[in-house]
Amino acid sequence: MKYTKAIALDEKNAILYANRYTEALADAITATQLDPTYSKAWGRVGDAYYLVADYTNSIDAYKTALGTLPKENLSPAEAKQKSQYEEGIKLSQDMMDRTNTLPAEANPSVTYFNPMTDRAPWIVAREMITELVRDNYADSSAWTLSNAYHEFSTGVQIMRSPKVRNNQGVAILGATGALENLTNSLISNERAFHLDSPNWPQLFEDQMTVEECHYKPWPVRVSPSQIMAQAPERVQKEGWRPVRMAITMNVRYWIMKGFVDGMVADQPAQKFEQFRNAITVLRWGAKIWKDIPREDRGAIFETTFINGVRRLYLDAIMDHASTSTDVQDRLAMLSLLKTEAQDLIKDIDAGDTSQESIGSLWAYHKNCWGNAHAALGYYHVQQLAFTHTTASGRKDQLRTAGKFYLKATDGYATDDQSHTWYLHCALEYMIKSDAPASEQLQVVKRLKVALPKMKKLWWAGAGLVDKKKEKKYDADLALEPFLEMSA
Repeated sequence: MKYTKAIALDEKNAILYANRYTEALADAITATQLDPTYSKAWGRVGDAYYLVADYTNSIDAYKTALGTLPKENLSPAEAKQKSQYEEGIKLSQDMMDRTNTLPAEANPSVTYFNPMTDRAPWIVAREMITELVRDNYADSSAWTLSNAYHEFSTGVQIMRSPKVRNNQGVAILGATGALENLTNSLISNERAFHLDSPNWPQLFEDQMTVEECHYKPWPVRVSPSQIMAQAPERVQKEGWRPVRMAITMNVRYWIMKGFVDGMVADQPAQKFEQFRNAITVLRWGAKIWKDIPREDRGAIFETTFINGVRRLYLDAIMDHASTSTDVQDRLAMLSLLKTEAQDLIKDIDAGDTSQESIGSLWAYHKNCWGNAHAALGYYHVQQLAFTHTTASGRKDQLRTAGKFYLKATDGYATDDQSHTWYLHCALEYMIKSDAPASEQLQVVKRLKVALPKMKKLWWAGAGLVDKKKEKKYDADLALEPFLEMSA
């Protein structure tokens, strides 16, 4: 707050703009406009762009920051800045290279936004909710996105609340519950997650220290087998509730770390390991404590929560399978993916959703069901790399993949990014397998209806438009007259 107040008194001071963390990108850009030679401001612009995964702009900003430093005789502070900017360029380039190597099917909907020019999808979703509720209109991904954003913003608010620190400056006391809100956001709709300030990682680290002091979980590097072996004894000594809260924090930490490992650190193997840990303990706990009353058992052992984690687990398996260089490892991941996807579909089909709210129905049932079908589509495409088959057999495999992707669209609202993307994937494999023109035409017509709705929510700003996907969608729609003649 001190920088916000100072800016109000001195609107032309570039240093104040660069040091205020809230609205980091907007302020840092303003600082560069006030003083184009201010290195620290350009570095902050680079940091902010990096945190929202805009690596092209982050590289440009870091290079500009370097250009404002003296060419020689640098002071110790300037030498440190130079090293930081060079490291920022290297990290941004590495992340850009890695992102470009991932197959499109493995990560269909990642949201990037420029807070200077774009309206974030979760803000648009929140604005849409009043009308959706009034009209009792269920077909929108705004339901899950607005719920996820509410959980996320609540968690961040707790993270930013005051902390009591010990003599070493370590946070030991403060408000708790941030980890619960953040992980609830992820399993509802992970696309609401964003790093909204450069000090976000430090805020999270401090919050985890506070929650560890409060809930007393197992150590961070604990294995699922250790928790499963030690939990019954702890229950005997401490009672059910404190042990449940400890297990809950371990599980939620694995979920959070798994997501961050995948999104920020680009470490798919670690992401897979974290989600596997979480799923192992969730399944174990749901089984051995199934007779504990629902209100005492805790949310993490509820079917809805576990479904949401299983959906993210499928993504983790796909990411690991996409990036592993070990053939046997990839085959094992694909086999696991198939089993997990089929089991999730079976469980959701057998479940009772009559009492679920609209948002819950989408987040913990339909989206999970749709993601599982998309995972099976991905499985059949990837299997082609490991099987020797005839041209006819290859087409059969691609046709099966297309059918799964088409089925996946039924698990997402019409305005969901995943809905339009899986329509594209279905059409792509229908074309490659020589599916009848009439069937391809129906997919193109569905895409034509869905795209404007998706763009209204997810592409509400030029910086949000995925140019590569936009070109693919344009090419899909351009097929309509030709398919009409052939159908």
